[in-house]
Amino acid sequence: MIELPPYPSARILRKMDYLKDQKGIISRYLREKEQWEEHLMNTRQYITGLVRLNKFRVVGILGSGWLLDIPIRELASECEKVYLVDIHHPPQVVHRVNQWPHVQLVRADITGGWIERAFAWAAEGRKKKDGQREISAGQPAFSFPEKVHGWFSVNVLDQLDSLVCDYLRRKNFPDEIVEKAGEHIQSAHIEFLRHNKGFLITDIREKIYRKGKETEVRDVIRVPIPAGTNRKKWTWAFDTEGAYVQACETCYEVLAIRLG
Repeated sequence: MIELPPYPSARILRKMDYLKDQKGIISRYLREKEQWEEHLMNTRQYITGLVRLNKFRVVGILGSGWLLDIPIRELASECEKVYLVDIHHPPQVVHRVNQWPHVQLVRADITGGWIERAFAWAAEGRKKKDGQREISAGQPAFSFPEKVHGWFSVNVLDQLDSLVCDYLRRKNFPDEIVEKAGEHIQSAHIEFLRHNKGFLITDIREKIYRKGKETEVRDVIRVPIPAGTNRKKWTWAFDTEGAYVQACETCYEVLAIRLG
C-alpha cells in the first residue's frame, strides 16, 4: 500500500471522525441497499463507459471507500494499473483487491493537507489571527506522483470539506473561516480534475421530503462547477427510513461530468 504525505495520524483521523464516518457509510448502505442500487449502478456504468471510450490504461479513483460505486472488476480486467485513493481502506477492501497485483491502494488525504491543518489550528488556539484568516493562495492541494490517464472523483466532493468544516465549527472557529476553508477544499479538488483528465461524480443538491412533499432543498457544493462535457444526471434515494433527517426521506441530485 502506498501512503502519500502529508498523511494524518490515526489519532487525528479518530478525533476528526474520519473512521466513524466511513463506518457510517457502510451501515447506511446495508439499511438502504435496494434503494441505493440505481445510483451505484449509474456511477459504475458512467466510469466503465468512459474508461472504455477513452481507452484509459491507467486509472485513478478518488474516494474509493468500500468500492460500492466502483466497477473494480471491470477496471482490473481492462486497465494496466488502477490506483484506489482514500483516507483509509477498510480491511475488507484490502483483502478483496489483493487478487489483482496491478490494483494499488493509496492512503492519502485527498484535500492535500487540510485535515492536519485544521487539527493544528485547533491545537494552537482559535483566537489567534496569524495566518488563520489567510485562506487564499498557497493553501494545501492534492497532487499525485505517478502518471494517470484518467481520474474519477467518485461521490466524494461534498464530503471532502464536511468533516474539516464540522471540526472547525466544534472548535468555535468563525463561520467566515469555516466557509473559506470549505470553498478552498472543493475548488482545489475541481482544479485538480480540470488539469488532470478528471471526471467528477458528485451530489449537487439535497432534497428533503415529508410525507411525500418536498419541504427543503439545499445546494451541497459551495463553488461553481464548470460546464464540462459528458454530463449525466440522476437521483439518489439516499435515506428512505427517516434516519438521516427524522421522519423524512432524503434524496440527492447527482451530477457526473468530465472536467479535464
